[in-house]
Amino acid sequence: MVRVPGSTANLGAGFDCIGAAVDRWLTASVVVRPEPDASTTIQRGGTLAGLQVESDEDWIAVGVRAACTAAGRPPPRALRIRVSSQIPVARGLGSSAAAVVAGATAATGICGFSLTDEELFERCAEVEGHPDNVAAAIFGGVRLVVPGEAR
Repeated sequence: MVRVPGSTANLGAGFDCIGAAVDRWLTASVVVRPEPDASTTIQRGGTLAGLQVESDEDWIAVGVRAACTAAGRPPPRALRIRVSSQIPVARGLGSSAAAVVAGATAATGICGFSLTDEELFERCAEVEGHPDNVAAAIFGGVRLVVPGEAR
């Protein structure tokens, strides 16, 4: 089980470069489905209950694949994902960043490899597109993200 905070990056003059973790959480459980004909399934709760996204396009599944790619491992073909979130969707509180980070973090456990927080950040920011939200989701607190600078 992984637990990731939401975040905001709409902070005045720091818009889209300063991210801050907020006390809204996404929790997810991800397991590999070993059945030969299995496909990825997702059970969503909380603010995600009504979300209509194909399983393989869900940000958690995307995060799993991104972490596996970063580690040079083949991603699992089929997953069982159970996720619940307090983070509102499409409201500027980092729901997609939290989901990508949750998937990438879960991948390290279910696939048996490790990535540093910096490696997780690089890969998740690349696929999700909002490094300010991703930084706050991984490192917590308030984070300044400057493109091209060492993190």
